[in-house]
Amino acid sequence: MKKKIILLSVFMLIFFNGFATTSLKTKLTINNSKIKNLESTSNSKAKFFLYNDDFENSLIDIEYSLYTENNSKNNKNSLDLARIKLVQNNIEIIFGKTRLGWGQGFNFNPIDIFNETPAGSAFDSNYEKEARNSITFTSYLQNDDSLEFVYAGNYNNNSISKDIEYGIRYKQFIFNTDFEFIYAKRGKELKPYETLIPSDIYGASIKTTIPYINYGYWIEGNYSAADNIYTFITGIDNYFWENYYFNIEYYQNGYGKSDKNFYDNNDLNKINYNIPIGTDYLIPSFKYEMNELFSTTFFSFININDRSFTIGNSSDYYYNDLISFNLTEFFFNGEKNSEYYLTKSTYGDYGISFTITADF
Repeated sequence: MKKKIILLSVFMLIFFNGFATTSLKTKLTINNSKIKNLESTSNSKAKFFLYNDDFENSLIDIEYSLYTENNSKNNKNSLDLARIKLVQNNIEIIFGKTRLGWGQGFNFNPIDIFNETPAGSAFDSNYEKEARNSITFTSYLQNDDSLEFVYAGNYNNNSISKDIEYGIRYKQFIFNTDFEFIYAKRGKELKPYETLIPSDIYGASIKTTIPYINYGYWIEGNYSAADNIYTFITGIDNYFWENYYFNIEYYQNGYGKSDKNFYDNNDLNKINYNIPIGTDYLIPSFKYEMNELFSTTFFSFININDRSFTIGNSSDYYYNDLISFNLTEFFFNGEKNSEYYLTKSTYGDYGISFTITADF
């Protein structure tokens, strides 16, 4: 399969404008001074585009990504992404296996029904959302407004299992503020939310800048009609002294539990996928960008209800345009049977991961 795709890439590069890259990664994970996993992955990507001179403002855009993983548990090849985008004037159609995502939140996106975002992914430079077989139709209106319809098929992998889902989103930019309004039909989910039922989802998000103090502000939330549950996230951020960035969010998880004594096996399963199990979280982070080559971020997830927390640091160094390094460390703390006490029981008191990435 891999050879056929490489030959197809060569053919497309000859007849289309485009480029192809391959990314090689080696990741070492250590928990409590013991090597937990050593894995190597490769990701071959290609993108091609063709402008049609017969039709003004038209474009054909083709992109794919082939993923190969080798570690102590898995040796697999998979088609990570394969999609075609057609553009004609103010209409855009994307179909195939592609990454979907709605919302303005930094750590979590309540209106994004198509993904289950693990805690900490916002601070992981190697994280990418899973691609789903889908069709997206977008009509771009005046003043950067847009109307988008998404249909996503059944999805199943090691961490997520979801039925067919679809939704419509209206985006508007007015008074220096981004607005999103969505209606979606959530499918039944078997992993990691074993009891999540189909539901009509209504949601909205707002992102703006607070005048005079130049702080960014956002709020995003949804309402699930079937189980009468609200979920929202709100936060502020700011760049100061040129190289420093501060971000803090409050996350209200409608599907969580406020009392640690009611955590059950389903919650333990969510912990394995880094899905929050409490109801109220404070998530501060602080980033220092020394220069274009090096940056480091300190972050914390605080479960307000059971008073447990995790603290972490993620540092990125770009040796050159092709080679980069990431070092991430974290540790957990909490009273017995609290969320991060249970997390510590699964992962150990602390963890370290070191990733080398080479692109060519």
